Amino acid sequence: MKTFKSLAKLKKFNKICLIGHYDPDIDALASMCVMADLLQDKFKVKQVDIFADGKNISPKLKHTVKPRVINPQKDSYDAVIMMDTPNTPRLGKYEGLFKQTNNKFLIDHHQPGVVEDCTKIIENISSTSEIVFKIAKSVGYKLNSSQMEKLYAGIITDTMNFTVGAFNFQTFNISSAMSKHIDCVGIAKMYTGSYSLKNFQTSALAINNIQSFSNGKIIVSSISKEEYSQRELRPDDMLGIANKLSNIDGCELVAFIYPVEDGYYITMRAIKGLDVSKIAANFGGGGHKGAAGFVSKLELKNIIENVVVAFENELKANKAN
Repeated sequence: MKTFKSLAKLKKFNKICLIGHYDPDIDALASMCVMADLLQDKFKVKQVDIFADGKNISPKLKHTVKPRVINPQKDSYDAVIMMDTPNTPRLGKYEGLFKQTNNKFLIDHHQPGVVEDCTKIIENISSTSEIVFKIAKSVGYKLNSSQMEKLYAGIITDTMNFTVGAFNFQTFNISSAMSKHIDCVGIAKMYTGSYSLKNFQTSALAINNIQSFSNGKIIVSSISKEEYSQRELRPDDMLGIANKLSNIDGCELVAFIYPVEDGYYITMRAIKGLDVSKIAANFGGGGHKGAAGFVSKLELKNIIENVVVAFENELKANKAN
């Protein structure tokens, strides 16, 4: 098990904040919550606060973070840890908080971005939740069942139940170790197998809006701002749709595009060894090979054109190799 000696520096600080990417997913929130517990229980840090830019945290995500408070009244901190994102712009309105704090740390599993003057813990593995599990074991912090539930949820959602991403034998070993103390089936049903009626209706809209390119190897679906507004949709209604689209026979690259506050969010999936993390990085986003995303302020038509060109280039590059 890898050691994390660089984190020992955190013991000398009294006030630390953790910041995840905007519109946080389960992995971001789960890993931050457990890391906050570790800092307070094991490292004896007096105050640990969690920030993540996002107005509409779904009921599932709220369940994940209990009893932690997200986005408390902002304060000044001795140290800051950026988690589950490689680039500071993805911190949204809390980018300034990260930059103004003197002692900076990064814990992440994505392709590394450019973050200066920062102590970095980056591993190409399934999830940031897996990294936090390893940190806990390395420093002798015993996780309780609630904390393991959070980390397991982070792992299975980031790997889509062990079907995409950089998971390996170690991921299975960690998941197996946690399975002795948690209800794995129940967690899987809650986070990856249970959707609202509105979500299924939104999925039907997304399926109706499918566009196919490159003889079916590229699948792109979108929901316009008008459709989003007319149907009174929420971010929670978008959950799992990209994964459903990736099950279309013959497709290798998938993009699902839907409105967010700053424009459109493009969530992508790759199959058969293709890489969407590079595409996301080129557009200012992030992720891993099998699943990545970014935000664009362009018109929907232009976004689709750009994504299709990027996907076609990825197919060509993969064929050349």
